[in-house]
Amino acid sequence: MIREINDHQQNWQLAIPAPAATNPAAALVTMLRLLWQGQTDRHGGSAPTIPVTNHAAEVAVHLAVTLVQWFQTGAIQPTHTPPSRN
Repeated sequence: MIREINDHQQNWQLAIPAPAATNPAAALVTMLRLLWQGQTDRHGGSAPTIPVTNHAAEVAVHLAVTLVQWFQTGAIQPTHTPPSRN
């Protein structure tokens, strides 16, 4: 999902208005990457596992909850209907 949003940022909109010179989808991609790459103990891959403190884990939970809530409520949505992958 991160790659899809990053590669097609113009196809995503956020409910929070952004100044003309900024790209709100870029902020979204940054948040998604922070969560994905900052939690190596939860998301597998070739990167070595980095110990996560309790505080970092709590912050990650809050970020994840925010992102899920934004997607669920339509605060983040595609500007078009993506093609079916059937």
